[in-house]
This record gives sequence, C-alpha cells and structure tokens, in this order.
Amino acid sequence: MAEAPKVYREGVMPDALFIAPKELLPLAQKVMTALHQLRPDFHIAITTLERLDNGGRFRGPLPIIFADKAVTRAHPEYLKRLQRLFARDGHHELVVVSQDRSIGFSPSPDLIVRLVDLHKWNGESRSTPLLELSALIARSTDRPLEGEFFPRVPFELAYLTKVDDLNLSFALNRALRSDNIIFIGDAAQKSGDELMMLEGMSPDTLEELRVAMASLGIAFGVEIDSWPPENIEELLQRIDAAQRVRALEQSRTGATFEAHGDHFVINPAGDENDVAAAQRPVTRQMHDEVRRKAQDFAAVAHRLDNQPGWTGLRAVAERLVALLDRPSDDIPNQLGSIYGAALELGSFLDLDNSLRSGASSIAPALDADMRRPLDDLVRTFAPWLRAFPSVREMDDDTGKFLTRHSDLAATQVVIQSAQKVDLIHRLDADAVLELAATGKREGFQADKARTRSTQTARNLVVMALGAVGSFILGTTASAYAADSVLFHKIGAFLATGEQSILHLVEGLPHDLRISVETIIEESRTLPPAPGQPPAAPPAPRAPA
Repeated sequence: MAEAPKVYREGVMPDALFIAPKELLPLAQKVMTALHQLRPDFHIAITTLERLDNGGRFRGPLPIIFADKAVTRAHPEYLKRLQRLFARDGHHELVVVSQDRSIGFSPSPDLIVRLVDLHKWNGESRSTPLLELSALIARSTDRPLEGEFFPRVPFELAYLTKVDDLNLSFALNRALRSDNIIFIGDAAQKSGDELMMLEGMSPDTLEELRVAMASLGIAFGVEIDSWPPENIEELLQRIDAAQRVRALEQSRTGATFEAHGDHFVINPAGDENDVAAAQRPVTRQMHDEVRRKAQDFAAVAHRLDNQPGWTGLRAVAERLVALLDRPSDDIPNQLGSIYGAALELGSFLDLDNSLRSGASSIAPALDADMRRPLDDLVRTFAPWLRAFPSVREMDDDTGKFLTRHSDLAATQVVIQSAQKVDLIHRLDADAVLELAATGKREGFQADKARTRSTQTARNLVVMALGAVGSFILGTTASAYAADSVLFHKIGAFLATGEQSILHLVEGLPHDLRISVETIIEESRTLPPAPGQPPAAPPAPRAPA
C-alpha cells in the first residue's frame, strides 16, 4: 500500500489530496493554508508523486495536481504518470492547479480533468480560483455549497451539447439517431458496450465518439443527476441568457469593479504601460510639481465653501492631494481615481470660464487670487496625467461617447441602490455620485464627468449580471456561491434597481436586453439578506 499521507486530523480520510513536485510544494502549502481559512471543515493532505507511484493502490479523496510549464518541461511524464495512476485506481475525475494558463498536456480519455487557473491569484482565500477549488472539493464530498440560492444547471453544460453540433461523421450520426440520442448527455449515460450495440455503430465510429466526448471532458458510462431535464427548452433559454450576460465586458470609459470579500470595489489601477510611464524622469518631476500646486490650491479652496455654485471644490482639491501624496511608482495604482478627480476639477474651471463669458448664474466668478492657482494647477495637471496611456485612452473614449442628462438620474439610483444593500463601499459610492453631480454642469469637462459616472454605474451592473450568469452556468462563479453574503447583496441590488438598470443597458442589442431582463427576473428568487426587506415586485413596464 502507498504510504498514507499526513492529514489534519488523525484517523480521518482527507477530502482532497494535493500532489505536487518539490518545486511546487511551497505553492501547494500556500493554497492549502488559504483554502483552510475559507473552509476549515475541509481536511486536506499533501504528498508527492514519489510517495504514490510505488505500485500501491489509491482509492481516496479528490486528487488535485499542481503543475506548471517548467515542471512539465523538466518532467515530461509527470502528468501522464499521475493520470495513469488515478485511472488505474478507478478515479473518473482529477483537478490540475497551475499558475500557467496552458501547461501543454493532453487529458486522458478515461478521466475528466478540471483546470483551476492561479495565473492571477493574489493569495486571497476568497478569490475566484480558491472558491472554484472549494466548490470542486465540496461537490466531490457531497457537501453543500453555501449560498446556492439561484437555480443552477444541475449538471455539466457539456451534456447539453447537441450531437449535431459536433461535426461527426454521417455513419456515427445515423447510429446515434437510431436510438434517439440527441444530446451528449444521452450518450454519456451509456457504456461503451451499450453504444456498440446501436445499429450501425462500429469500432471506428465508437472511437470517433469517444474522442469527441473526451474533448468536452466527458467519458462513457456516467450517471447524470436530473437527466433528462423535463423543461430542456426552457433550460436552454436560461443558459443562453446566462452566457450572453456573462460575456458583457466592463468599459474602460468608466471605473471598473472587482469582487473583494462581500463587496464590489472600484479598481483604481491603470495598466502595465502606465508603470513604465510613471518611471520616466520627466513624469516624476511633473508629479512633484502637480502635488505641490494641488497642496497650494487646497490651502485656499476652503474660502469658497459657502459660495453658491462652488460647493465641493474644496473636497475635490483635498481628495486630489491625498491621491497625489504617494511615490510616483504607486501612481498607476490610483489612476482611475485621479482621473475622476481631474474631471471634477476641470468642470469648476469650465464654470468660471462660462461666468467670465457672461453666463447667467447665482455663482460669482472667481477672483484673481482663486482663479490663478486653479488655472495653474489644471494647466500642469492635464499634460502630466495624459502621459499615462490608460488615461489617454479613457480621455479619448470619454470625449467620443455622448451620454444624456437623463442617464444621470439612472446612474444615481443604481449607485444608491448598491450602497443601500451594502454591495459597494460608501467611499466608492460617494466618488461616483460626486462625479455624477459634476456631470450636471455645462462644459466639456462636465460632459466627460457625466459619461464616466454613467459608464461606471453600467460597469457595476455588468459585474453583477456576470456574477449571476456565471453562477447559473455553474462555472467559476461558483466563487460567488461560496459567499452567501455577497450573493444576497447582488440579488437585492438587481431586484431593487431594476428600472434604472434597464435604462442604463437600453443601448444593448434587443436580444442582449432580453437576456438582462431574464437574469434580473432570476434574481427575484433570492431570499433577502439579513436585515434587508424582501425585494419589491417589478414595477409595471410601459408598453413597447
């Protein structure tokens, strides 16, 4: 017998077994520690290939293999040996965990291989790959996932693939039709011997089917719960809607969101090219100058606090000082927030220009002592900020994308709805709402502020819709399933902000808009989060 691996509790069979070469043992230990923080009820053991591959038998927990390109190059047979070992011992599924998106191996036709991508793992226990891994272990041990409130597809989506969509030979298609096999799920429940008995099936066509099914991660002789589904056409429509909304992307024109714990938070960073821009000597020098001028202006901006039309100028000046008060190398991590502050600041300059041109307003024009430092700051600030590629992209896109003033009302409702259910932090909500308030003014900078706030709200909607869509599909957004608090919030947000959400996505193609409405309707199946009232019934819609 193979040596029993060490487990957390003596005498208890582990729920999962991590197998790692010595090069990846530190990574396996790190993942095990993070996973134990997420699910302390899991018992996980770590071993090496050498301890297993000694001629013994292995009938135990879910095998989870750690690999990367360097390992597969140094040990070409590593993954193949493990696949043979587990297939020999009766395993039908294993998990491969890798920091490389492609590790270059061909899965065995006798095993279903699940890939967990650690390429962007940040070490957080509640990050997507760790939550996905947790879901796989929970499923293998028949343990429930927390927070499964949305109706999910009760089996692998690949089972719903129609055999007509696989480009199979005429002979194989005819043999499958002879037994009314329409979906891959119909074939997967039959053994190879049973399929061989179909009229017109030959060893060659059986092998063709085996290869086609293996490409989908499916083998012969699988027991599928809830198959065949009674409402398969309705199920296919739900899946289509989920796939469509999951494919929606957040726009760089607005601030983007990411999941962090039980909140969606604004990602303030730029891109990798911004890092190179921040390291240029001239950019560093301009950063120092902009920071100094921002501090000078913030010191006098309080004088306008009680002036009609100028409320908020002091707050944005102080926020800008805080954002700039950091090393130049850290500026790319705050570019999204700095850009938003720049739009607000520029809108006040536009206001003063308008007043000096004779526009009628209760706001007085700035006196020279206030105008001079504001003008000086903006003139220095603008070229420094546009030295960063992501800012140039945001600025150019924002200038081209026109939004309506009516979009601001929907933007405010969406952000306030998200804050009300605690889906986003108050500081993020305040930043977007202040930008929306800036968008109510006139002028080019106000136009850009209006666009950025509206697109930011839309990005929040896309993030929430994508989470629900992926969850229904049973893919990596099982990450959200493991966090019932976050999922409560998502459902409450989509249900309570429905009309404003639909307003923000009304520019989508008709089929996508219908998919959004379907997913929002799904969100009403969520029970309310603790302390929150039930979701309101949908408001009556205006006739088309």
